Amino acid sequence: MLTLALKIAYLVLASMVGLLAGWLVKGLRGRGAQAEERSKQERLNALERDLAASQARERSLASAARAAEEVGTRQVRLLERDMATHAAQLASLHEENARLAESRIDMEERLAQAQQELTVRDRDLKVLRSRLNELEQGAGSAASPRGREVNNLVDRLSRELEEIRRTLAQREESLRTEESNRRLLQARLSELEPLAGEVHELEQRLGAAEREKDGARLRLETEVDQLHASLSEFQPIQHERDELLRTLQIMEEECRRHSARLAELEGLPAGAPRNIRSPKGRQPARPAGSPRRRRESGSVRDDLKLIHGIGPVLERALHGLGITRFRQIARWSDRDLERIARKLDDSPERIRRDRWMDGARREHIRKYGKDPLTGEAVAARP
Repeated sequence: MLTLALKIAYLVLASMVGLLAGWLVKGLRGRGAQAEERSKQERLNALERDLAASQARERSLASAARAAEEVGTRQVRLLERDMATHAAQLASLHEENARLAESRIDMEERLAQAQQELTVRDRDLKVLRSRLNELEQGAGSAASPRGREVNNLVDRLSRELEEIRRTLAQREESLRTEESNRRLLQARLSELEPLAGEVHELEQRLGAAEREKDGARLRLETEVDQLHASLSEFQPIQHERDELLRTLQIMEEECRRHSARLAELEGLPAGAPRNIRSPKGRQPARPAGSPRRRRESGSVRDDLKLIHGIGPVLERALHGLGITRFRQIARWSDRDLERIARKLDDSPERIRRDRWMDGARREHIRKYGKDPLTGEAVAARP
């Protein structure tokens, strides 16, 4: 009897030592896993910040390129309008110069004709005067009818000659006016000649603005390609993060199993060996209200990550609020949703948009075959 008691005590002591060692090992592993998880989470956060900064830089570059393109377009339009105005002015002045040149040629031709006509009239006048002298000498007196006729003819020719001279003077005055206008036009053209150089300079500036705009577009495209390349470099890190999250989930499942096992061992009656089974390999019978039954019922949890929009972080936060089952989420009212969203520091609209309640109800039916709202058996949908 004493030997059996010593064996039992030895077994109990060995079980306690093993349990303590397992608890220490698990604690050390848990601390190491938590430290590794924190390190990887920090790396992931740093990568996410770099990605956000790259995206912000891409947006800034796109905005700057759009602003530069708009400024260049406005400058191009202003230059084109100025060029069109100067070109119209030059064309108008050239047309005016051509018209004045034609008018000058016409006036010169008319002046030459008038001078030729005046020369002919002077010659005729000289002939008439010589004949008049002859007639006066032949008639012997200017009072004769023949002399009066000659005098009348001379007076008429003198008046015509005077009229021709006045016309010729008017034409010369008009020609001088046209010549003055032509000089003014030439002076205006000489003033506008620097504008031609300015137009050429504006064309060069326009070409430079176009080249600068093309260069800015090319630089923006290069920056965008570099950012896409950077994003492609982040993809392996994203895969590594997913692998780490899956590993973390597996470790959490293992921790839950160890916690359940620890709770089972802690629920044994005092003085009983914790690893002794019945002769047929069955656990000893326990009353319905034993601590083990209560701990097992409280340790049952559903995988809330199966609900769309819930990840490992939100799942741990929900566990902290005592929400571990699908049916709890499926039975939320609007007031419950608002309250839980405030505690999670999340948006109720996002939870409604992700349809947590519908997802929890669907996962509960798939796992348990019952509707969490009515308790009726429902065939799980594939």
